[in-house]
Amino acid sequence: MARHRADRRQGRILARIFRKRMLFRFVAVSTLAAAIPFAILFAYIVLSFRADTARDVLDQAEGSIGALVENGNRVLLQHAQKSQYIATSRVLGENLGKDFGDDLLDKVLFYSEVNQLIANVEFYENPSRSRYTIYLSNLSLYESKHFRPLTLLADGSGIREGLSALPVTQVLWHGTVVQDPSGQDCVGLYRSIPVSGAGTSLLEVLIPLSELEDALYAIALPNECQVEFLDSRPAVIGRFLVRDGRLMEAPAEEPPLATEQAALVQKSFMNGYAVRFHIPESALTRGVGQYLGAMIALFFLMLLLIALVAYLSTRRVVWRLERFVDGLDRGDALPVLPTGQDRGNEDEVATIQRKFADLIRKNDALYRENMDAVRSRRNLETSLLQMKLNPHLLYNSLAVLRWKALEKEESEIVSLLDRMTRYYRAVLGRGSDIVQVVDEIALVEDYIRICEATQAAPIHLEVDMGEAVGKLSVFKLILQPLVENAVLHGLAGKPADRTIRITGRQEDSNLVLSVEDNGVGIPPKTLDRIRAGENVRRMGGFGMKNLRERLSAYYGDDHGFCLESEAGRFTRVTLRIPVLDSASLSDRYRLEEGGTP
Repeated sequence: MARHRADRRQGRILARIFRKRMLFRFVAVSTLAAAIPFAILFAYIVLSFRADTARDVLDQAEGSIGALVENGNRVLLQHAQKSQYIATSRVLGENLGKDFGDDLLDKVLFYSEVNQLIANVEFYENPSRSRYTIYLSNLSLYESKHFRPLTLLADGSGIREGLSALPVTQVLWHGTVVQDPSGQDCVGLYRSIPVSGAGTSLLEVLIPLSELEDALYAIALPNECQVEFLDSRPAVIGRFLVRDGRLMEAPAEEPPLATEQAALVQKSFMNGYAVRFHIPESALTRGVGQYLGAMIALFFLMLLLIALVAYLSTRRVVWRLERFVDGLDRGDALPVLPTGQDRGNEDEVATIQRKFADLIRKNDALYRENMDAVRSRRNLETSLLQMKLNPHLLYNSLAVLRWKALEKEESEIVSLLDRMTRYYRAVLGRGSDIVQVVDEIALVEDYIRICEATQAAPIHLEVDMGEAVGKLSVFKLILQPLVENAVLHGLAGKPADRTIRITGRQEDSNLVLSVEDNGVGIPPKTLDRIRAGENVRRMGGFGMKNLRERLSAYYGDDHGFCLESEAGRFTRVTLRIPVLDSASLSDRYRLEEGGTP
């Protein structure tokens, strides 16, 4: 007997150990199951933060390089305008081709005028050589600060050949860096000078490269960024670094960042030179490490919280199950109590059974209530649909208004009400869905006249189609949605000269219908979205999509739909549908009557 009790005690201990292991496993599985979506969420947040950080840095770089190029182009354009001022001056045009001979006085006077002309635009202090140089073929003029013989301009440079192929009003930018007499790197600008008489003269302008580089100090740059200036070959002609928020020239021993280690942002100046930003990976992911650490800490904290909540919740259930299992182990009776019996003495199993039976009854009651609600909702929807589709109230209202207008002798209102009545009878009528093209045109004309009255602005309707085309059969409301889009979106906001043109022609076994307006048009991006079938309500995309679905339902794949538009000029929709012959019409009518084709 004692041994039996010991065995039972040992069995209970082993059972409790097993249940505790099960509890641990349940908590572990619950925590892991909850951890997976949180891990995915945190990973998405971190990756989104990294992408946003990189995008912000790249946006800053794009803005900075745009400002840099804009400032640089402004500098280049200023020098180009100064060169035009000099090259087109009357002083040069009348005297560069003149043979001065030994007339020293005229030469001195001419040189003085040229010096003053260039001094008006040149602000550099370089007594030995000007950055504005005129290359001469006139041998009667001698070399000076601003004049040099044309022979000193090397033939291999291609400058004279390049200028000869350009109009006189255009400039030629030197593709590589040019050095001035002081050895400073410059951007070369060349322009032909119109000269009276024979001979050729060229104007050279040397723009210090430092004027383009100085613009770097006025913009914000990402830290650790490398900046390179490139000529038109392209070859690197200058490098800068951003260290600790300060811009400095890159030492010769500083290697450039490899392409796979950095993001590149590049933009060109008006002379063919370019500037390139190398943005290292560290700048694109700055702050992501700290953010990732915070997310990891928060993730593990949430795991602990989830594990604690799972343990406490599960432990309570396991404790009750332990009592239940202990009762089973002891052989306690667990009677199943029927409904209505005293519940004060029921055990866990009876409670579960009773609760389950109650749940079944409640579920049946809820199911019946839900089915009653569904039937009621369907009846209500049917009634509302019948009310919506029953147009008699609308027709009677229009008729009353028409009688009132006749009594007042308001002919315009009577005409408008007649058009509205015809229009709504065609749209809401329960007749055949197949009409002739002329009937659809009449419906469109009524709609346009109604719109003219509501918008107080005339709309000119042009219809170009033959009598034979007008007698062809189409599905009802095939043109009206296109005209409605043209009125509501194409001609909206246009006070005058509002025209809608409808054309129709038969090509072999196809009917081609086109609706065109001279309105505001559709922007290219929005046009692509509508062509792709998106619902762009603000530009009529919903009506287009609905019409294309109807065409597919009516004609299957045997139809064509073409949307063309140019912003500010026109929008044109062209439909290509098969002509319905007598056999096809008979089949369609039979289907409408509920038969089979």
